[in-house]
Amino acid sequence: MYAQLSLVAHVFGKGAYFASTADLSHPFAENGAASGTEYTMLLCKLVTGESHLGASHLTAPWSGFYSARNDDGSYMVIFDGDAILPYAIIKYTVELGR
Repeated sequence: MYAQLSLVAHVFGKGAYFASTADLSHPFAENGAASGTEYTMLLCKLVTGESHLGASHLTAPWSGFYSARNDDGSYMVIFDGDAILPYAIIKYTVELGR
C-alpha cells in the first residue's frame, strides 16, 4: 500500500492514511521540484488486521479491530505507528500534458 497523509480532513479517523494504489496517493505525494513534475512517495508495509468502516471522530480503532477503512477498502487508516513499516522511497516524474 502507498502512504499518504490526509491533508483535507479526517474523514475516516485521526490516523495515518494509506491508499491501496499509487494513483490514489499521487494527489498527496510530495512535489519537490520547481517545475511541478517530480514527486516523492513513501511505500510502506502495514499490519491492518481486522478493519471496520471509519468515522471522522475516531482516534483509535473499535475494540477487537486494528484499523479503519473507507467503504470499498481503497483507503486504510492506521492508528498505531508500530503497525507501519516504511519500505521504500519512490521518486517519479510526471510529464506535463499527460
